[in-house]
Amino acid sequence: MAGGYVGPSTAVAGLPQGTVWENLKCFIICLLVSIATFQYGFDTGIINGFQAMQGFLRVFGVPAASPPNTYVIQTTFQQLITSLLQLGLIIASAIMGPFSRYLGRKAGFIVASVLSLIAITIQELVTSQGPIYFARLLLGIANGMYVNLVVLYVSEASPSHLRGAFVAAYQAFNSGGGLIGSIINNAFKNDLTKHSYQYQLIILYIVPVWLIIYSFYLPESPRWLATRERNDAAHRALTRLRGTALNPEQINIELDSIKEAIRIEKEIESTANFFDIFKGTDLRRTILCCAATTLHAASGINFLVGYGTVFFQVAGETNAFVDTIILQTCGLVGALMGPFVARMFGRKTILIFGFSFTSATMFIVALLSTLSIHTNPAAGKSLVAMVRSIHASCATWIYHQL
Repeated sequence: MAGGYVGPSTAVAGLPQGTVWENLKCFIICLLVSIATFQYGFDTGIINGFQAMQGFLRVFGVPAASPPNTYVIQTTFQQLITSLLQLGLIIASAIMGPFSRYLGRKAGFIVASVLSLIAITIQELVTSQGPIYFARLLLGIANGMYVNLVVLYVSEASPSHLRGAFVAAYQAFNSGGGLIGSIINNAFKNDLTKHSYQYQLIILYIVPVWLIIYSFYLPESPRWLATRERNDAAHRALTRLRGTALNPEQINIELDSIKEAIRIEKEIESTANFFDIFKGTDLRRTILCCAATTLHAASGINFLVGYGTVFFQVAGETNAFVDTIILQTCGLVGALMGPFVARMFGRKTILIFGFSFTSATMFIVALLSTLSIHTNPAAGKSLVAMVRSIHASCATWIYHQL
């Protein structure tokens, strides 16, 4: 990722290995930034439930054949409101490199927040499908910018020996947003008016409004400032971030290590090109990274997050919204456990266990799906149980984050 932090650890730089408590000020600053990813989790959580809510379907759905006076979602609309968000994430990831290199992290949060406010307002006001497609794409770009910027900022602002713990917080906010979204979905499931989804969309305003205000007080990334050769500003930002954890001399040492890392990176960039990732030992790294990321998506997690509630209804569950809450709870527990489990057993062990358990439960899901889940309630309930297991095993796989 362009502009990401590359540099020595604090141990190499001769700096103290302070605890999270000793770096509490920096942790709080990074935690408040990580709230940005709450929006992505909350949005996917409520959109998941909208597809099964009659209040939303009376506006954007079509009449069902049976039972009478009920509505269902059209397949194309159902696919696009989720996939366009993912497309926006891809676009954001592609543009974030040059964008963050020249405009910085704080400006990025403001731009993403403005895009988010526009997208939310469109979804709040319109009653036709066309503008919703544009709004979902725009919100996807905003969410993609949030996710990339949070990882960038926290990686560059946090002490290197605590970076893993600080960055892991964003996943907890993401999963927590999904859980809260599913709980609010459940509260509005019986409301047959359009307020059932409009009130939920209003909550999305919280994150962009907060980030616009917070960005004016947020210290800019010291590394980005040093990259732009704004060394005095980088020193002031680093001083604010470290608080009392480092004395002035130690702050100078860390800033010098950042500038040295930038110098080395520029030297490497002058002799390297994009196709080097397909040569020598870098080819193996490229294949492993692409395989890990691709297989994570192939685990089925996006299907569960995007269409879980409707899936549970099809499986014959009478409490599909409650099942979604359980599903999101599994995800949050897995996200919170992930960093600690990975430290105990290692990334590779978590990777193998997560995929093995996910694969086994997927085979069971396939088997149960061949049964008539509409006429066999026990098969449907077993199917739901297996899906919960899939989500829990996916959530514990934090290899892609670390």
